[in-house]
Amino acid sequence: MQNNPFSDAFKTLESFGKQNNSINFNEIISASQQNIETMQRASQLIVDSMQSIAKIQSDIIQNSTQEAVSIFNDIASSKDPRESASKQADYAKSAFEKAAKDIQQIADIAQKANGKAVDLLSKQVSQNITQLSSVAGANQANNNKAANKAA
Repeated sequence: MQNNPFSDAFKTLESFGKQNNSINFNEIISASQQNIETMQRASQLIVDSMQSIAKIQSDIIQNSTQEAVSIFNDIASSKDPRESASKQADYAKSAFEKAAKDIQQIADIAQKANGKAVDLLSKQVSQNITQLSSVAGANQANNNKAANKAA
């Protein structure tokens, strides 16, 4: 089984914290673990959306290839050059509209996933700031008590 470098780092911090009581390393370790978990969830959201986009693109290519064969057969079977030109124009317009719709669908998936990932990360950053503020306040209060006792 492979060693987890984060686990080793947490153990090192924890042992240091036991030696130095002025710093609450359990809180630091907990916050770091939460940060890693949040990054994993955000990364998984992005990976899932990329897989979804890849599947859609694969379907687009497969459908486009099948449609192209059908279109070429239809145009080739046309006897009248005007009819052939009209069909080509209709197919080109239809293909352009479908491409625009497909691009919008892919963009929507990417935007939604990125938005969810940013929300996760923003909430974690906000939680870290709140946690850091409370730890700093507690440390300041402890320092003030220690200074008063020394005086």
